[in-house]
Amino acid sequence: MLGLSYKLRILVVSYTVRNDMEIRIISARKAVKKEKEAYRGRL
Repeated sequence: MLGLSYKLRILVVSYTVRNDMEIRIISARKAVKKEKEAYRGRL
């Protein structure tokens, strides 16, 4: 999943959903150039 941090940085986030309502973040990292371009293309 691609998203924005509160500092408006584009991040790649891996997560899992537990118990239908609980989201657990597995990892998050800054997006590389191609991922940023893909995110901006969707806006």
